[in-house]
Amino acid sequence: DASLSDALSSEIISRASGDVSLSSALSTETSYRVSGDASLSDALSSATSSRASGDVSLSSALSTETSSRLSGDASLTTKLLTETSSRASADYSIIISLSNTISNAISTIVGSTTPSTLDTLYELANTLQNNPSIINTLSSTLITETNCRVSGDTSLSTILLTETSSRLSGDASLSDALAILMASVESLMARV
Repeated sequence: DASLSDALSSEIISRASGDVSLSSALSTETSYRVSGDASLSDALSSATSSRASGDVSLSSALSTETSSRLSGDASLTTKLLTETSSRASADYSIIISLSNTISNAISTIVGSTTPSTLDTLYELANTLQNNPSIINTLSSTLITETNCRVSGDTSLSTILLTETSSRLSGDASLSDALAILMASVESLMARV
């Protein structure tokens, strides 16, 4: 009986000691878990904040580029409309100038009033053929007007090339900025 009582007492003491060790280990594990959860929560909060900041930066960059693009498009449209208007005005001026030159040449040849005998192209051609100075005047006027037209075409081509170059440069800058922002967002996403 005494040895059974001693064995039972020893088992109770061992069990109590094991319970204390188990309780201590459980308390330590709980503390580690709480600390890990807090670290994970902080990391998640930081990643969410960084993502939101990146989204705002990306949105701002896109808005700025869109505004710049719209402004550039409006500027190009205005320049094209101005050039088209100038071209139409030049065309009208050429027509009026040639009409006046021809009328003056005819008046010079036949006097202040045109007789009814000069009412066909054949009669006009015969009359002009007999007066080379009229042909020279008409040729000179046509050459001057052609040179004005060529100069206007060159000016328009230069403006269009400059605008195209500016637009391509802006597109490249936007692509670079978007690539940097996307890499930053992907980096933030990888951390989460």
